[in-house]
Amino acid sequence: MRAVLFDMDGVLIHSEEAWFAAMNEVAVQVGSPLIPREVFDACWGQGVEEDARDHYGGLDPAHLELLYAETVPRHLHHLTVPHPLILDQVRSLGLRVAVVTNTPQPLADLSLSLAGLRAEVVCAAGDAPAKPDPGLLRLAMRRLELRPDQVVMVGDSPSDAGAAQAAGVRLIGVGQPGWRSIPDVGHLLGLDVFDAPPRLQGH
Repeated sequence: MRAVLFDMDGVLIHSEEAWFAAMNEVAVQVGSPLIPREVFDACWGQGVEEDARDHYGGLDPAHLELLYAETVPRHLHHLTVPHPLILDQVRSLGLRVAVVTNTPQPLADLSLSLAGLRAEVVCAAGDAPAKPDPGLLRLAMRRLELRPDQVVMVGDSPSDAGAAQAAGVRLIGVGQPGWRSIPDVGHLLGLDVFDAPPRLQGH
């Protein structure tokens, strides 16, 4: 193992409340029904195209991305970072770090900056098709110049699982099944594959 690809929302940062408020603000702006919490929770983490289809009556995804860019930053004070040192801890093992997210690039960069998180590579919506398409993972691996067997993905959604499987990458599931499973990202370094740098060479 030479690198870890992290999903962002729900793994590195908790931005659900920010997005719930922002998406409903957008619903008011475009005259769509408010999004019930249970519907939001069921669709959380999907891409902009799916949001446009599911929540905004087929609104043009490019227009929706602009609305998100204007609206989401006003709500990012809700953002929390449960384990602010996790990327540095992973790097301390000699591993490289990438973030692979369905959040549009400007919002991903802003969220990571506000969270104080720094990744070597950030692949976000607009760089490649959204997960569960494997394109973002494959782009991250190309930028890192690594193969699927040299990385693991840490994700918390079926979209992450689908993208990892399609890309041939092992998944560490946060609150869901995977090659390994953990309740939250704070338990990542407790996995046997992270317990000592010499052992990493065998995975």
